[in-house]
Amino acid sequence: MAKQKEVFIAFDKEDSALLKELEKHLRPLETQGLITVWDATKIVGGMDWRQAINQHMGAADIVLLLVSANFMASDEAIELAKQAIEKGRRQNVRVIPVLVQQVDWTYSIFGNLSPLPANGRPVASWKDRNEAYLDVVQGIRQIVSDLDALVEGNAASATSAGDNSSGGASTEPPSLKPPTGLTPFRRHVLEEKLKERQGTWKRKNARKQRIQQELDIENDPTRIFRYEEQIKQENEELAQLESEIGQIEQQLQ
Repeated sequence: MAKQKEVFIAFDKEDSALLKELEKHLRPLETQGLITVWDATKIVGGMDWRQAINQHMGAADIVLLLVSANFMASDEAIELAKQAIEKGRRQNVRVIPVLVQQVDWTYSIFGNLSPLPANGRPVASWKDRNEAYLDVVQGIRQIVSDLDALVEGNAASATSAGDNSSGGASTEPPSLKPPTGLTPFRRHVLEEKLKERQGTWKRKNARKQRIQQELDIENDPTRIFRYEEQIKQENEELAQLESEIGQIEQQLQ
C-alpha cells in the first residue's frame, strides 16, 4: 500500500476561515488514506512552534500555499513559501499555490508555479465555490497519484538493476543490450507521467496566454519588461516540457 502523503498548508493567520474551508474539502482524501494534512493551527501550548513548522515542512510531500491578500502581505507566509520552494528544488516535493482570492501573485517568488484551481481562477471568482474546491481536490488527487507512480517506478528500476547485477557476468555492457519492450507496469508509469506533463503544459500555456493579453494592453515600461521576461521564462519551460513529452511518447511507441 502506498504511503500517505503529508500535506503542509502555509497560510496567513487572518485566513483561518479559508483554511477550514479548504481542509473540509480535503477531508475525503484523508479518509481514503491518501493524505494527512498539517497546518500551524495544530500547534498547542508548550510546543516549539518554529521546530514544529520545520519538522512538518521537512516531512511534507506536498506544500499548499493558501494565496490571498493576507498571504501576500505577510512576511512570515512569504518566508514559508521561500522555504517550500527551496525544499522543492532539492527534493521531489510539489509546491502548489491554491488561489483563494483575487490578488497580484504572478510577480511573487512562486509566480512561475502552476496553481490550483487549474484554470488559474481564484476560488472567490467562481460562481460555485464548491466546484472550485472540487477542481483543487482533483488536482491534488492527481498529484498524489503521480507521486505514487514515481515511487513505484523508482522501486521497480532499483529491483531490476539489482536483479541484473546479481546474476552471472554479462557478455556485453547494459547499454548494448537490445530493448525488451515495456512491461505493463512500466507503460502505466510512463502514461501517468505523460498525462501529468501534458496537464502541466496546458496550464503553463494558458498562463502564458494570460500574460500575453496583459502585455498587449500594458503601457508602463516596467510592467512591459516584467511581462516580456515572464513570457520568455514560460516559453523556456514549455519547450522543456515539450521535449520531455516527446521523449515519453517515443518510449511508449
